[in-house]
Amino acid sequence: MIKSYSIFAVVSLLLGGLAYLSTENIIASAAIFGVSFLYFVVFAVRKIKAYLDKINNYNLCYNFINSFIIGVSIKKTVSGGYENASMSNDVDFKKELDSIEHLDVMERLEYLRKYFPYNVYSIFVEEIHLYEDQGGDILKITSNLITESRREEDYLSLIFNKGKSKSVEVIILWVFSFLILAFVRFGLGQFFSTIKDKPLYIAFVAVFFLFVLISFQISLSVICKVDLKESKSDG
Repeated sequence: MIKSYSIFAVVSLLLGGLAYLSTENIIASAAIFGVSFLYFVVFAVRKIKAYLDKINNYNLCYNFINSFIIGVSIKKTVSGGYENASMSNDVDFKKELDSIEHLDVMERLEYLRKYFPYNVYSIFVEEIHLYEDQGGDILKITSNLITESRREEDYLSLIFNKGKSKSVEVIILWVFSFLILAFVRFGLGQFFSTIKDKPLYIAFVAVFFLFVLISFQISLSVICKVDLKESKSDG
């Protein structure tokens, strides 16, 4: 989180610096820096964190389900499956598991519905109940579940890669836009000297940087959209 704030502080300083180069107006530049930093801290950081948390949480769920099924397949018991699945390196998840050690295995799986609010996990718990009641081949019982969870995992990988590509596209677009401003500033120096103090030009630059933030927000909304099937709440 601190790293994100540092990165966005640098980005805000860069925008403020570019604003100063474009206007030579310290007040307007400071305002653009302040608005940019406020936007990044209040909106962008939270949205990015929520996006990454959701991806990490689903990856954790995917690994838990697979490890559990493998454990049951090898040890032929639900407790063996849980023991295998609970060997996670995620600190927060380990704390969650430690807090429910007093419950039996099936109660722990039920409790974790709150931690993994996904349709695949809900199906997983139901199929473990079925295995516990009737026995059978766990790999056959969960074959469709494994396919579905893998499909969702592949979907997450796809949107993550698309997000990186979209980010590169947005950066390239705004680099060209800033190059236009740089051309006005340095390539048309005499023209710039006649307009730099005019309120209309300063307002134009301010609106330009406002559109930079708006486009960033729109791109962020597209990149951070994760459509995972979630289980229905029991109320």
